[in-house]
Amino acid sequence: MMEALLNLIVNALDAVSDNGSVQIILTKSNEQFVVSIIDDGCGIAPKQLLTIFHPFTTTKPDGTGLGLPVAKRIIEGHGGHIRVSSAPNQGATFTFLLPCSFSSDKK
Repeated sequence: MMEALLNLIVNALDAVSDNGSVQIILTKSNEQFVVSIIDDGCGIAPKQLLTIFHPFTTTKPDGTGLGLPVAKRIIEGHGGHIRVSSAPNQGATFTFLLPCSFSSDKK
């Protein structure tokens, strides 16, 4: 889970300008943990949202395109799911939900 969270945070930090911000919000709702990573960066184009979790899809010059697919796989491996909402120049919000029975011992 640390790798998934780190991948999402690094992406958010890469998307914001020097004066930008990244928020991490953790709540519990309906027997689920809800984690949101919110940035006020450049946002994601609608066409890119369709493939954002596909391996080797990247807009970064030095990116591998594996951070988001790996994060998704880890989250789903723990019984959770992830979603993204974004628009160009309006930042992005990645939210993942995990069952409260989540265990960090799962591989």
